[in-house]
Amino acid sequence: MKIKTSRATFGKVILSVIGVVGIVALAAVAPNVVQLIAKLPGFKKGNGYNKKYHVNKTVEALVKKGLLEKFKREGNVLIRLTSAGEKEFSGAKLRDEIFQKQLSKWDGRWRLVIFDIKEEDKKLREKIRNELIQFGFERLQNSVWVTPHDCEDLIMLLKAEFSIGKDVLYVLADKIENDGWLKRKFGIED
Repeated sequence: MKIKTSRATFGKVILSVIGVVGIVALAAVAPNVVQLIAKLPGFKKGNGYNKKYHVNKTVEALVKKGLLEKFKREGNVLIRLTSAGEKEFSGAKLRDEIFQKQLSKWDGRWRLVIFDIKEEDKKLREKIRNELIQFGFERLQNSVWVTPHDCEDLIMLLKAEFSIGKDVLYVLADKIENDGWLKRKFGIED
């Protein structure tokens, strides 16, 4: 499975670190998150940007979204989850648990996720696309994503979380034309 190191990845790791630990000194967040990110599959060292800067920018974005709260104690800047952050953290944990349960030997069927989100909801479309990338889906066409893993529960959770029931379709397919590149991408042997 390939995981891209995007701001969404940094955000999830940051929320997870703070969700597990509780309160963290801001100065300790960047090095710890960078260490955890470096252990993710698909992470490329030296991929051209300052990771600590990226983590700090992500923390600021999470504060603006209301998921983290910064405060001072004894001269140190600390951060902790807000109630919205706790909800996001528990939702991410649940998605990860469901995803891990569904990673099993390939049963010969492809899972496709097709979505049709209007242009006015571009941010929502980006969120969905980022979630699919995070969970190792491969883009087949613009709004068509594929994985060999059973992920129906994960997609149902995604639909509920973003309130997008009718705009996202989950499809099981026995065959995809010219799927050799997909099999190689997912490490599936014929």
